[in-house]
Amino acid sequence: MSEQPFFSVVIPLYNKAPHVARSVGSVLNQTFQDFELIVVNDASTDGSVEEVQKFNNPRMRLLQRDKPGPGGYAARNLGIWEARAEWVAFLDADDEWYPNHLSSAYRMLNKYPDCTLFIFSCSSYLNKSQALKKIFCCYEKKMIRSDAIKRYVENDIHTNSVVTQRLSLIEAGMFPAGKCRRGGDSDLWLRLMLNSTFIAVSPEITSCYHIENSGVLADLNATDTMHPVLNTIKYSLEQNLSDPERSSLKKLGNRKSFSWSLSRKRAGFFKVCELRNFYFSAFFAKDWLRFIILLLPKVIYRSLRPNPGKPEKCLK
Repeated sequence: MSEQPFFSVVIPLYNKAPHVARSVGSVLNQTFQDFELIVVNDASTDGSVEEVQKFNNPRMRLLQRDKPGPGGYAARNLGIWEARAEWVAFLDADDEWYPNHLSSAYRMLNKYPDCTLFIFSCSSYLNKSQALKKIFCCYEKKMIRSDAIKRYVENDIHTNSVVTQRLSLIEAGMFPAGKCRRGGDSDLWLRLMLNSTFIAVSPEITSCYHIENSGVLADLNATDTMHPVLNTIKYSLEQNLSDPERSSLKKLGNRKSFSWSLSRKRAGFFKVCELRNFYFSAFFAKDWLRFIILLLPKVIYRSLRPNPGKPEKCLK
């Protein structure tokens, strides 16, 4: 590995002993090898560190934090600060990259040198037999900011699928450690978009999100009543943006608010005051149906749930 690697890979680690070897191994087995791997232990107590230490690879650095932080935001931020490379990529400790992730990123970086943010597609596993493809964009393209935000309205971005400049992360404020419990990754991707001139996207699937192994269940009673992305949206709407960008931001805020509020509704924690989080002027036709469902009495709403016994997953 060179003194300054091309990529810095950051893995936050908190109690993922059964899965972290797969995650670390998927990074070390990349076809593109000019990288460093920074594993940030977020005060794990289950033997996760010992699993990482078994690799004893010169590309790896293991950093320690004394106290775990919600969402792994503080751990990722520490990894960003310690990164030696210009370009940073992220991987969760219970997920994996396919061998082409960094090589695909390297190709895209050289093809689109004026881009600072690169977004790939991913697959996800609900269980061992059910796999889904999450395609951010059906074609490879360099997008202007307004088009990227419009695409973000329709498709989520997973942390494992992002490659961006270290300097861009710092200028965007990095992950919101201490400012929210969940949803901070979605907010960071929007801030990066708003700070970018061009964004490159790819339909290539380069990572896998193992939902069944995440082990993160949302304590919706402790979840903020407003998705953190709305703070960025409200601030941005006060700036000099184009009309298409303003419209897309409102639609993005509505999508996140519906996901957030419906999850809280299922758990019985939704409050009427959360309706102020919506931009009614930007509603799609289907949004009005969701809005009616959101206003249904709790007893009726729960009777409509297809899987009433299924626990809530971590909100994004």
